[in-house]
Amino acid sequence: MPKKPVTIGDHDFESMKEAKAHCKEIADRLWAQKLRVRKQLKDDRFVPVRTREDRDFLAALVQRHPLWEHKQQQIKDMKGTIKGFAVGKIEFEKGPARVCFWLSTADEPKAVPFSAGKCVSKK
Repeated sequence: MPKKPVTIGDHDFESMKEAKAHCKEIADRLWAQKLRVRKQLKDDRFVPVRTREDRDFLAALVQRHPLWEHKQQQIKDMKGTIKGFAVGKIEFEKGPARVCFWLSTADEPKAVPFSAGKCVSKK
């Protein structure tokens, strides 16, 4: 099967695999900062996304999520608005916790999780 180009915001990728690898690089880079900034955070289970480049990319990425409208509604139901993004662990009933991206509100840094893989594939 030929590679399918993917555009996310200002970023052009030759394939979904390359786009997913870029998302993983962002998550891994931010999660690695956790140890350095841990004392400054009130909740050490997340790391806020601080750079404009990362925020802009994640804003474009999350809008590709197949349940984007539902995620927006979840934020509204919390009486919040999206203020940014964070990287943090998510727990699953089966299997180990893993690092993922989160939508953040003023009151909740880990308000609504989203899967980068689902955003890239739109499935």
